[in-house]
Amino acid sequence: MRVLFPENPLNKSEADDIYHEEFLAMQAAGYDCSLFDFDALSFGDFAPRPKIQTGDRLLYRGWMSKTMTL
Repeated sequence: MRVLFPENPLNKSEADDIYHEEFLAMQAAGYDCSLFDFDALSFGDFAPRPKIQTGDRLLYRGWMSKTMTL
């Protein structure tokens, strides 16, 4: 399973501050994690890092979002 977190806008290699500890815990537990720019998503630009692979089961942990289509 891959867990998707919004990135910290000031440090794109880290999860947003309120999810940072969860992000680290999920990685430590062996889960694959990806970060994405939540603000860019509003403009239709969804580019998670690392990329989501075909067949990945995905859990979104972040801010509420109207719709997220992969």
